[in-house]
Amino acid sequence: MPQQSEMPIQRAQAHVVMRAESEEKKTIEVTIATGTPVRCIRYIEGRYMVVDEELIINTDAVRLDRVNNGGCSVLNSHRSWDLSDVLGRVIPVSAEIVDGKLRGSLQLDDGEENHSVLRKIESGIISNVSAGYRINAMEMIMRDNQPPLVRVTDWELLEVSLVPVPADPGAGMRQESPALPCHLTIIDQTRKEEIMPNPVTPQDEPAAAVVSEDAVR
Repeated sequence: MPQQSEMPIQRAQAHVVMRAESEEKKTIEVTIATGTPVRCIRYIEGRYMVVDEELIINTDAVRLDRVNNGGCSVLNSHRSWDLSDVLGRVIPVSAEIVDGKLRGSLQLDDGEENHSVLRKIESGIISNVSAGYRINAMEMIMRDNQPPLVRVTDWELLEVSLVPVPADPGAGMRQESPALPCHLTIIDQTRKEEIMPNPVTPQDEPAAAVVSEDAVR
């Protein structure tokens, strides 16, 4: 049975190739997320755990309402403390699932403050994006001699960030972010060793008490 848990906003690094579509539009095609399991650190059930996390990418698992409504921002390295952290947005209705990967198009503002970012993208110096997402439901499969496998079966894309280097996948988990409700199902696939009961030996009948004739009197 699924149990109610809480999860902070998560981060996932994607292996991407970024391409400026045109000088006028300032749009960039990216692979936002892949379904390849990644070993990382996740905050689950009140503690940090090393897990192999697999984002399930299909129409049943990925919620794209925020993207399609134009509410998914492109941020600078997951920073969201100030409006200046917003570099652009994910173009509405551009997100699609292709060959088990989530792809989309980013539109960056062409203001002067973004010129250096666009230049580095076009030259290939900036070539990494990272997805920020909310987990609504997941399965945690306990396995022998390896970390648990976390299968994220229901998740929502919240933002896409341009990042300078491929970060430690667990580093984002240590940020102070709000804990959000999540349905957690734990599946135990570990082998349980059978414990043989201790042999039971019959106990000797207790010896009858010896009562002296004087005690009876």
